[in-house]
Amino acid sequence: MKIFNIAVLIAILLPFNILLSDNHSDQMNPNNDAYWDSRGYDGRPDDWEDRTYGNSGGYSQDDYNNRSNQLNPNNDAYWQSRGYDERPDDWEGGTYGNYYGYSQNDYNNRSNQHNPNNDSY
Repeated sequence: MKIFNIAVLIAILLPFNILLSDNHSDQMNPNNDAYWDSRGYDGRPDDWEDRTYGNSGGYSQDDYNNRSNQLNPNNDAYWQSRGYDERPDDWEGGTYGNYYGYSQNDYNNRSNQHNPNNDSY
């Protein structure tokens, strides 16, 4: 009888849990009214795109692009922000730490030692 009661309880609560999950997703999506309701607005404002993606913090799209480029080792701006004139020819090795004394094999070995499915573990 207990198993039946547990199954009934799960059948009752499972849809409620799904509703909570969907509500959380809605509250994290600026395109959804629940996002704005949870922040004290009376529905989604007409200028919602400007409020969420607009000039927040005084940064322009060029500022965001520059930051993104400086975080991308495939981009010259990444290397220039780190004192290089341009991206080095062996940049792929450099991003993995060769410039700091570690080789790709060192990183692979460290990863293998942290992987329980690997013999090096």
